[in-house]
Amino acid sequence: SADHVAKLYVAKLWDAASGKCRQSFMGNAGRVGSALFSPDGTRVLTVAESTANIWAVESGQRVFTLKAHKGGVLSTAFSPDGESVLTASADCTAKVWAAKSGDCMRTLVGHTDMVWTAEFAPDGVRVCTASDDCTAKIWDAESGECMNTLAARGHGCVFSASFSQDGMWVSTIDEDRTLKLWDAESGECIKILGCDGEVSCGEFSPSQSVS
Repeated sequence: SADHVAKLYVAKLWDAASGKCRQSFMGNAGRVGSALFSPDGTRVLTVAESTANIWAVESGQRVFTLKAHKGGVLSTAFSPDGESVLTASADCTAKVWAAKSGDCMRTLVGHTDMVWTAEFAPDGVRVCTASDDCTAKIWDAESGECMNTLAARGHGCVFSASFSQDGMWVSTIDEDRTLKLWDAESGECIKILGCDGEVSCGEFSPSQSVS
């Protein structure tokens, strides 16, 4: 039945100590691809098909549905202050949403293929995106303008892009099995780290080293 199918599209909140389920977030538009907490821990953001949902942790009720993409939502992120939400989509765009109203505030247009990830800088003012069009981009979150395009010859599709803790650097993971470090201000590629096998993710440590 439709009710039975709807119950399958659920995210659950678990107690880490007891292993018991504390809350269920039901009513997603399809299989839940990811779930993450807001910075203050009072809300949960889930992704399903071409929509994202914001839920209240205490009640388990859906607060807003973020629905404007024409393709699947591939990743989401809260801003550091929890006031905004980012979505990256297969429709070649990323969007900035107001977390308190669910309104779409900005659409980041410039990629020519699906956008795998979108992430806020620690200052919440900039956004970086990674795309199948072989580029990563840095955007002004307020104006929606592209500030820099990070592209190196022959590096293939870019699967992820993330800022360092001080916002000065961006790391990208590329189809060519490399992790690249970029100057966020100039857009210059500073270093290329090669790996023997496929690279799926990379992260800055608090000391600004990369793993």
